[in-house]
Amino acid sequence: MTLGESKAYPHTDQFCYMIAGTKGSLTVPRLDVWGHEGDGWWSPIRSERSIVPEQDPLTLQIRHFCDVIRGSAKPILDGRGGTRTLEATLAVKTAAETGEMVRLP
Repeated sequence: MTLGESKAYPHTDQFCYMIAGTKGSLTVPRLDVWGHEGDGWWSPIRSERSIVPEQDPLTLQIRHFCDVIRGSAKPILDGRGGTRTLEATLAVKTAAETGEMVRLP
């Protein structure tokens, strides 16, 4: 499922994941952000959808990479953030293989 940013990949208006937290939730790939307008569960709930422009994400990534190399842009994610993402990904894989909880350093 994609956000619809690239015509090369199929897109549907349905969501397949809802990520919930204490301050709200997010549907993927629709990008609906749900939350309460005030304090607590008793205030009205609202929903806002983010619209992603139709552009090829791989082209945008390469363009950004070139801009970083030229020094005209800063990386979106630094080395430390990339390492943490890799650690989290490998922890999910290990947990799936072993069925046990994996703690990140």
